[in-house]
Amino acid sequence: MKKVLVLCLIVLSSNCFSNKIESCFPNVGIEIPINKNNSKLFFNKASGLTQNEYLVVLREFENVWMSIIEKKYNKKLIIKEAWGENRVNAHATRDDDNNPVIVFNGGLARHEQMTKEGMLLILCHELGHHYGGAPKAFRGKSERRSWSSAEGQADYFATNKCMNKFLSSHLSVSFEFGSVPNGCETELCQKIVPAALSVGNLFASLKRQWKKPSIKAKDKNKVDITEYKHPNPQCRVDTFLAGSLCEREFGVDFDNKDYRVGACLIEEFPAGARPGCWFSSESY
Repeated sequence: MKKVLVLCLIVLSSNCFSNKIESCFPNVGIEIPINKNNSKLFFNKASGLTQNEYLVVLREFENVWMSIIEKKYNKKLIIKEAWGENRVNAHATRDDDNNPVIVFNGGLARHEQMTKEGMLLILCHELGHHYGGAPKAFRGKSERRSWSSAEGQADYFATNKCMNKFLSSHLSVSFEFGSVPNGCETELCQKIVPAALSVGNLFASLKRQWKKPSIKAKDKNKVDITEYKHPNPQCRVDTFLAGSLCEREFGVDFDNKDYRVGACLIEEFPAGARPGCWFSSESY
C-alpha cells in the first residue's frame, strides 16, 4: 500500500510516514459534531463557523491561490471539503502527481475560537508546508529533508506570503483591525492580530500546559537548535506578527535551501525576522 506523507496542524509531529491520517496524531480525543440542521455547533450554537461560512472561505482561498500555484509551479491546488469530519484537524499532503492538497475538517471550523480570518490563516499555514521554503522539516528521524517546511516556517509564510494576498482581493471575508501591539503599525499587521489570536487561542485550548497568547507579550525563549515541531501559542502569534511586518520581502518567494532569501534577517530588521523562540540561524 502506498505511503503518504501527511502534515497535521494540530499534532506535535508533522513528519511521519503513514497511509492513514490518524496515525500522525496523538490521541487528543477532541471532536466537534454538527447538530441536526448541519449548521451550528451541537453544544454551543453561538460558536464557530456555519457550513456556508466554511465553504465560502474554502472557495475564496482556492480562487486566490489556484491560479498562482498553477502559474508558478505548474501544479493544481486541491482543497478538499470535510465538513462532516468531526475531528479538530487540518492537514497538508500531496497526491500522486505531487499536487498540493489541503484538507480542513469541519470539526476545526466549528471550534469556538474559529473565525473566518482564523480559518484563512490556517489555510495559509497549510499552504506554507508546501511552499514555505527553508527551513525544511526532516523526514522522521533521518537527516533527509522533507518536502514540507517546518511548522514555524509555515506560520511565517502564512502572513508574509499568503495573508497579504487577500487584502488586495475582493472577498466576502472582511478583515477587522485588531488592537495595536508595540511595533504593529502596518495595515497588514493590524489586520493579522484578530486572526492570529483566533488561531493562538485555539491551540492554547488543546493542551493544559499551553497558555493563551497575548499581543502585549513576547515569547522570550531562545532556542539553540531550530524547533521543527509546533511552537507554543505565544511563539506562533509572535511569528504571525513578524511575518506581517516584513513588508519589503512580500514579493520575493522563500528559497528551499537558503533561509535568508525572501525573509527579514534579525540583524537587519528584528521585528520582521523569524522569532528566536523557534528559529536558530546557527542550527537549522
